[in-house]
Amino acid sequence: MDKSQPVISFNRRDKTVTNTRIFRCLHIAFMAPMLLFSSTLFTAVALGDTGNDSQQIGDGIDTATEPEPGPDAAEDTDIPPDSRIAAGSDDVENDVENDVENDVENDVENDNADQIVMDEQIPDTDTTDDITDQNEYSMDADITQNADITDVMLDASLEELLNTPVEVWTATKTAEHIEQAPSIIEVVTAEELERWGYGTVGEALQHMLGFYVIDNHTLPNATVRGVTGVAGSESGLIKVMINGRSVAFRASAANWLGPELIPWSAVKQIEVIRGPASALYGADAFLATVNIVLKKPADIDGIILHGVMDSETNALNDLNNTFPDTRYDLTGATTIGDVGILLSIAAEEGTRDGLRLPDSSPAPAIPDYNSGHKWATGATHDSAVVYAALSLEKKRGSITLSAYSSTIERGGEFSQWSQLSHGIDQHGRQSGSNINLIHNLLGIDGVLNAHENLKLTLNTTLFHGKPRNDDRIEVASDLYYVHREFSYRGFNTVLEALWTPWERLSIVGGFEFLYDDETLPHHQRIDKFSGDVLLDLSSNNTDTHKVFVNPATYIQANVNAIPDFLKLTGGLRMDYHNIYGRQLTGRAGTVFLWTRNFTTKVLYGSAFKAPSPSLLYSKPLAPGDVIGNPDLEPQFVHTLEVAPAIQIVRHLVLHSTLAYNVIKNKADLIPDGINRKAANVAEVQGISWETKLDFNYQKLVSAYLGFEVQKVLRDLGRSGYEATLVGIENVIAPPWILRVGVSSGLPFLEPVPVRIGVQAMAVAPRRASDENIVQNGKDYELPSYTLLNASISFPDIHILPTGETTLAIRAYNLLDADGPDPGFAGVDYPLQRRRILAELVQTF
Repeated sequence: MDKSQPVISFNRRDKTVTNTRIFRCLHIAFMAPMLLFSSTLFTAVALGDTGNDSQQIGDGIDTATEPEPGPDAAEDTDIPPDSRIAAGSDDVENDVENDVENDVENDVENDNADQIVMDEQIPDTDTTDDITDQNEYSMDADITQNADITDVMLDASLEELLNTPVEVWTATKTAEHIEQAPSIIEVVTAEELERWGYGTVGEALQHMLGFYVIDNHTLPNATVRGVTGVAGSESGLIKVMINGRSVAFRASAANWLGPELIPWSAVKQIEVIRGPASALYGADAFLATVNIVLKKPADIDGIILHGVMDSETNALNDLNNTFPDTRYDLTGATTIGDVGILLSIAAEEGTRDGLRLPDSSPAPAIPDYNSGHKWATGATHDSAVVYAALSLEKKRGSITLSAYSSTIERGGEFSQWSQLSHGIDQHGRQSGSNINLIHNLLGIDGVLNAHENLKLTLNTTLFHGKPRNDDRIEVASDLYYVHREFSYRGFNTVLEALWTPWERLSIVGGFEFLYDDETLPHHQRIDKFSGDVLLDLSSNNTDTHKVFVNPATYIQANVNAIPDFLKLTGGLRMDYHNIYGRQLTGRAGTVFLWTRNFTTKVLYGSAFKAPSPSLLYSKPLAPGDVIGNPDLEPQFVHTLEVAPAIQIVRHLVLHSTLAYNVIKNKADLIPDGINRKAANVAEVQGISWETKLDFNYQKLVSAYLGFEVQKVLRDLGRSGYEATLVGIENVIAPPWILRVGVSSGLPFLEPVPVRIGVQAMAVAPRRASDENIVQNGKDYELPSYTLLNASISFPDIHILPTGETTLAIRAYNLLDADGPDPGFAGVDYPLQRRRILAELVQTF
């Protein structure tokens, strides 16, 4: 390593903003439309019935009919070869049209059926007499018969008009309707991402049932159904994939959920499974699995520019001395014959300066030169990501080459080693933590339609990751700071076959092989005066590398046992790891299609969370830090779920899930001399009830009301003072969460399309982490809070001669709640404060 370490500049954002007045005026202008919300929201909700609900359970089609895979499946789908979703294919459209014709005939024959409304079918002259109050639906009639330009905005898409169910791939690796998928799965489409103003996967998860995302302002940590990981797990209890390919930072098994994960303009939809999925996806598909499905070049065939200007912390109180955060992403794609090309880039430059260290923090480690400080002053929040793909698609198959690189730079003002460390020390030296990481992927995906009933896929991923040269950790020492040294490189290959010997039976099976060469975590102590290496802790470590090898095989069968009524799923997977041995996981599911409007899923699954290299072999950076435990074993979960879904009335659907989890070998941090180590000492049992009402009224009104409650009990496998102090009740995760959202178009403001939206989330009081309770000397609880977001957008307007423009103003945390959320290492985490965001999306 270069002994002359780069000096980290923390003042690059302390700029003199010459256009402060202009910027303040812009923010005031942004806030003005918010005053319209309260007066227009109730008007929008009260509008008449103008369309149908794309989320209804099978209203208008036969939901029990699965798409039939064939030799052209890979060519017709919109998802890359490793994430096939048949929605939008010609076959599906033809099926939908046939279903509509059948529905029209059935409705004509059944005069005693419920009233036939204009948004369900187009009546002919023989059926119009059967329709009551036709004048009430005159707007729909205009839409169906050469609607004028004013009504086009309210016209639903074909999928919405015909209630075509959302189709997913992640649940079984085959395309199927979401209501039939044998998993508790939720889909967020690109349209919904824009509607609700989600800017990252972390923000989307925060508003989904079963998830609670805690942000330490470096990397967020997602808890699932009341269960969280150890300090620094950084969403390691879930598996995050892009087009079915894991994007974990393998050294720590962390998942990045912010702007660094993927350019937002390239996202087609996000499929989220709550519950175990190791039977298909192996290690770390533990409590949830997130698959980000990207658009194909044919979906774009042009350029999408997405830009965001975001005010900084507590924007409404301080617009004079801050420089706006900026985010942008750009996606361009084209097709040349059978060749598709896609390039997408994104970057974020921001800061979390001004966040206040919560008073609840029992033992913060603040350096002497900042003694008495309460505010973050070096909380840099920068990200960058690049994704590129080149694909060739033929009738017999396809091949795709892809490249991915992501990097983060964070000022670790609330890190586990020291807090509020940015500043000038007593010797005039610039100090502060700077967490700087990068990881890269290269992929090749091949699909061969070998036979009418047989499809073969081969997916290979090369991966590499490490800290960058600017990575620097303050450990409250006056003499030195720490530079971390570790890396990983390797490959993962999956060979898979999809066989459909019978139209009602599909079998997915495959072989997977992982090779991971880890340069084990170690670090250097760098002299703050000279920049020389005072101590290299790798010099005393004779075992600097570990090779992880994991072959696995799996098989899963899906059978439509009783058409239109009963679907069965079962699968097994065997993993063998050279470090922690054999892991057998399985799943079984039954989906009952009682009626077109009522389904029930009964599911069982098991999964394992592999110990990360950092928990196995890490070296403590400072006294009290985590030290590796080579004897750490995988955590294992058994989950039983029952999930009914029912269409209560037109446009209103109720989804409910009752889940029971038993986690064996749960990892927990225990004392190891002056440090701590992860050990398999705990057992966790939890029950979760998740319920959500969805209301969708064409494109006019979308609303949801979600409520979840969890009860989690733990056996920590310990005795004595600490065990008595922390008890058996769960910590960190809230026992209940209430979420509500309403988004509505405003047709009376035509011809300018306008949509407003409001979201709220109420979070129950949460117990602090075990570690902080012990450092506090007594149990303590963090108060409840409510987050309120609002937005106004102008979608798909025509400003430029070509393409469409979307403009939006969004406000987050309008009530300026500061939490805090439970943290580790003696510190709790403040919430990101009130902020205003201006957003532009332009297509060319």
